[in-house]
Amino acid sequence: MPIENLVVIVQARLESQRFPNKILAPLLGQSMILWLLDRLARVQMPHTTLVAMPDTGVSSHAVQCIIQRHGYECMLISAVHPEDVLGRFALAATETEATTIVRVCGDSPLVDPGVIDQLITYHRWQSDHADYVGMTAEWPDGTDVELFTRNALERAHAEATDEADREHVTPWIWRKSNGFKTAHMPCPFDLSWMQYSVDSPQDLRLVAALLPMLLERYGYGFTWRDVMSCVLSSPWIEQQMRQRQRNSG
Repeated sequence: MPIENLVVIVQARLESQRFPNKILAPLLGQSMILWLLDRLARVQMPHTTLVAMPDTGVSSHAVQCIIQRHGYECMLISAVHPEDVLGRFALAATETEATTIVRVCGDSPLVDPGVIDQLITYHRWQSDHADYVGMTAEWPDGTDVELFTRNALERAHAEATDEADREHVTPWIWRKSNGFKTAHMPCPFDLSWMQYSVDSPQDLRLVAALLPMLLERYGYGFTWRDVMSCVLSSPWIEQQMRQRQRNSG
């Protein structure tokens, strides 16, 4: 049975210190955030998708218009500090009446919708009804997503005070001392060296090199295994990724 009120929340902002306005960076003529949303539209489990952004004025409203014109929902949040992503998620979950949330980062345009379906299924069949389901560190950076319950989110929002916990949303939930039941979906390979999230202009160049290969070989429904195949068939891309340090955020 489908999960009631499942909401995929995309965290996005314009004021990234390392790469400002990166969600609007062009990939084959379309903004990166729109590539991501088009990927999420392929998730099979019944769900709602929402982009949750801090309201920082005219620029954020312009992005909201771009997203809405493309047929997706975008919520601008001004009630919490832009760095309080945990608070942003809590408000977005309240607004959508979510009972279960999937967290996706706005810098992951190659995210695999099939992995999200797999994660949801993994959560549904957990015998201990985990409050949080993540992915093991062997998954590529850019494919990893997280699932957690509304109850876990609300407790974290009420009790987490550390700046890092509020910025990164889930560490307070999966920290053992806080008593939540957690699980992590394993990856069949160790691809921890592989990174295709976009944290810098260099990362964008790698994704821009990968995307035409993926579309030519596999079409728009490409999977994380297809990304792996393209990376391993391109010595330059593989070398660049192996030299990159994984984004700890």
